[in-house]
Amino acid sequence: MKIKVSFLPGGREAQVDEGVCLLEAARLAGVGLEGDCGGLGSCAKCRVIAHEGLAPPTVLEQERLDNQDIAQGMRLACQAQVKGPAQVTLLPSSTARHHILEEGVSRAVRLQPALTKHFLPLDVGDWKRSGPLAAMIRERLGREGVRRADFSVRALQSLGAIDPAGQEGLTALLFQNQVLGFEPGDTSGQLWGLAVDIGTTTVVGYLLDLTHGRIAAVASALNEQQIHGADVITRIDYALHHPQGLDRLRELVLSTINGIIERICQQQGLPDQAIYSLMVVGNTTINQLFWGIPPRLLIRPPYNPIAMEGLSASAKEMGLRINPLGMVFSLPLVSGFIGSDTVGVVLATGLHKSRKPRIALDIGTNGEIVLTDGHRMAACSCAAGPAFEGAHIQCGMRGCSGAIDRVDFKHGRIACHVIDEVPHQGICGSGLVDAVSGLLASGLITADGRLLTRQEAAGSPFADRLSEEPLTQFRLTEKMLPPASRQVVITQKDIRELQLAKGAMLAGVSILLDILDLGPEDIHEVLLAGAFGNYVRPRSALGIGLLPTFPRARIRQVGNAAGSGARMALLSQAAIKEAIRIAERIGHIDLARYPDFQHHFLKGLAFPHELARPDP
Repeated sequence: MKIKVSFLPGGREAQVDEGVCLLEAARLAGVGLEGDCGGLGSCAKCRVIAHEGLAPPTVLEQERLDNQDIAQGMRLACQAQVKGPAQVTLLPSSTARHHILEEGVSRAVRLQPALTKHFLPLDVGDWKRSGPLAAMIRERLGREGVRRADFSVRALQSLGAIDPAGQEGLTALLFQNQVLGFEPGDTSGQLWGLAVDIGTTTVVGYLLDLTHGRIAAVASALNEQQIHGADVITRIDYALHHPQGLDRLRELVLSTINGIIERICQQQGLPDQAIYSLMVVGNTTINQLFWGIPPRLLIRPPYNPIAMEGLSASAKEMGLRINPLGMVFSLPLVSGFIGSDTVGVVLATGLHKSRKPRIALDIGTNGEIVLTDGHRMAACSCAAGPAFEGAHIQCGMRGCSGAIDRVDFKHGRIACHVIDEVPHQGICGSGLVDAVSGLLASGLITADGRLLTRQEAAGSPFADRLSEEPLTQFRLTEKMLPPASRQVVITQKDIRELQLAKGAMLAGVSILLDILDLGPEDIHEVLLAGAFGNYVRPRSALGIGLLPTFPRARIRQVGNAAGSGARMALLSQAAIKEAIRIAERIGHIDLARYPDFQHHFLKGLAFPHELARPDP
């Protein structure tokens, strides 16, 4: 017998079996809860309030929550098991509106989609001609420029299902010379496609009119896979070591995309069957989880994926809610660490066409870097961890409503900007970089990353914000956070997490420069891609040493360039061929095997010695 679990505010409900955790119930109800640790209870981000219908707090909950939290009914959703009907109150951070980056730079392409439609006028006599109907249609398609049209069994089935009575013709859907199916009447003007950037945290879908080459709508969502971890390593572990783990992760990402399809079609007044073509980009792990390929080889040397070429399949066998006659594609991979999303970034920015040294960085949980000297291209992937996205940070959260995204230290005061200008609930990655940069410039953090004590900071206008109870930390905000009177603080552990993340990125940059025999002074342009790269302030990134000082370079934020690359490939077969050449040209550097990696990484942990002073 199913048990009802209700979530407030919003009134969303789920019917679950006894013993299911609240995190899973929330997912079934369409409620997004943070779970950076993949349900292990270590991050304590999935806090909710519930008084009845649950098993008593576990030992882990008692360790992670203080007595005041437990007294007011706070639970960890990943640990609390449903025993009876339950009403769950979400904390403000769980109900916040998420801000997902959708825009990105792009280049013009010639409109030539992989899937095309051809209307074939037929009269009553044509249907009654002697000989196979397919032969006549093949001849008609030949007049349209389609040589030796090949009919799949599915295409012949759809042809046989058309009633010729009252029809003035039919429309053939083709992939190159392969006929995918037929539709009655003239539907040649109805050809839509969806370009999808599947990120570890977020998924963005772009609806394109493939007849005219225009973007009609954009929709995004949090990747439902996050319930099983904030990073790809956690998800690989789940896929390999849990019963039906791979199937579960694949179902979750398909569910996310299907939700985007449903919303975007409703917005445009289209049936979901209007979408015929879907192009996907993502990192290598996400790519394999999407296609249902076990990621076993990605966790052992030499970390190669099963295949690196772009893949394709029929929409019907993929389980996506687009036209069953349609097709699903993905761009090629570079290596086990460099995915099709990086290929998309290079394609969209034209990095591969540059004749001068340029570098592109997609900074996130899995940071990718591509460098060109004007002839060669080299790339690496940095296991930066999720700190740039607010995970594993004590008061960290994603870039959504209520997150502090900008911090300024001025005139002995601290000014914090909150997304949507609502009461603050935590701090996201860009705000964290701002805060640490300000602490460095104010002399409150040493070059090796140690946060000063209040006594050591005597004389600083910010000294009274430092405390050592229960841990060394800096109080960033004045007001208390509901419901447990917590403030937004920057802890010593947070600083260490940021050091590890920026050390990995800086090591990657330094090693690529060494390999291509370049110095920072040779770089003409720095391209910052992805959500974090789009919102972080370059001055703060330089202030903490996330980037080396490029004295001659222009720093340009290019937004969701991976999604832009997917759009280009959806619109143009020439762009797909260009993406294939890009993937073949990029030389992958395995940082773990690079002899001097440890040296560069340890060097990258340190903060710059010459710090910019706060703005006057």
